[in-house]
Amino acid sequence: MSFPLYLDEHQARIVATQLIKGGYDVLSTQEAGLANRRTSDPEQLSFASEQNRALVTNNAVDFYRIHKEWWEEKRHHSGIIIVTPRRLHVEIYEGIVRLQELYPNGITDLILPI
Repeated sequence: MSFPLYLDEHQARIVATQLIKGGYDVLSTQEAGLANRRTSDPEQLSFASEQNRALVTNNAVDFYRIHKEWWEEKRHHSGIIIVTPRRLHVEIYEGIVRLQELYPNGITDLILPI
């Protein structure tokens, strides 16, 4: 079992392709029609959560803040995966796979770095 993912527009297509080949349920911002539309970070997280997908982003500063705000407001999300800077595509893939193995039922309301 694994949890679905939503990759923001800053994630490389190759990561999505590798994850899909690995059998993971992946939706990109581009596929969702939200790329290049100035969709706010809270809107991105709302969309991901409505789709029951964990958001994958490298925007740590904003999403740690949003996570804190949602926690204080008792709002729920399907999880946030923060890609740390300068990660190679293979490291991002392996990090996501590792989280999928550690949390097969999802990462609801968690924010986790890889």
